[in-house]
Amino acid sequence: MNGKGLQRSEEKRPQQKYPLSGSFPLPMARGGERVRIVGFQGGRGFQEKLLSMGLNIGDEIKIMEHQRRGAAIMLAKGETRYILGGGMAFKVSVQSI
Repeated sequence: MNGKGLQRSEEKRPQQKYPLSGSFPLPMARGGERVRIVGFQGGRGFQEKLLSMGLNIGDEIKIMEHQRRGAAIMLAKGETRYILGGGMAFKVSVQSI
C-alpha cells in the first residue's frame, strides 16, 4: 500500500500520450494531408465537445489550411469544414492514411 490507501496495482497509471504507434498530434500534419483520428488526449468535456461537433475516432479528415504550429487549423470531413484552435488541435491524435 502507498500513503493514499491504494495498493500498487490500483494506482492510476498515466495515460499513453499517443494511443497508436505512428500517431502524432493533428498540428503536425501538413496542409492537404489526409489523416485518420485515432484518439483524444483531453478530458471528458473536451471529448464530448468534439463528438458533438461530429468528429469521432476513426474519422478520415483532410487538413485544408494550416499556416503555422500553434495556430488554428481548418479541416474537412466530407463536405463539412471545421476550425480547431491550436490548443484543441494538439489534443487530437491522428495517423497518416
